[in-house]
Amino acid sequence: MASITIQTGQISGQISAGGQFQWLNTGANTCNVTKSPSNWDSGADPLPVPGGSLAHPGSVTVTATSVPGFYNWSSPCCELGSQRVGIGTHPVPTPKK
Repeated sequence: MASITIQTGQISGQISAGGQFQWLNTGANTCNVTKSPSNWDSGADPLPVPGGSLAHPGSVTVTATSVPGFYNWSSPCCELGSQRVGIGTHPVPTPKK
């Protein structure tokens, strides 16, 4: 099944402000990624990500915004991975009971 994930190095879902990351598409067909707000990376909105395969996913490299925060994205091909991205922020650990 196809999926859209974001990745930078070995980290998925957490990007440095102004840092580059890749959108990966493991499906055979091109998929559009829609972002909210639309300007949190340097790519178009929606951003087409070319198809590929699990072994060689299609990818688009973009630059994250310099404004820290959490940003949402969606894609009709998304079945795996987070649909929220932290840029220049670090999630607060869940309090233990």
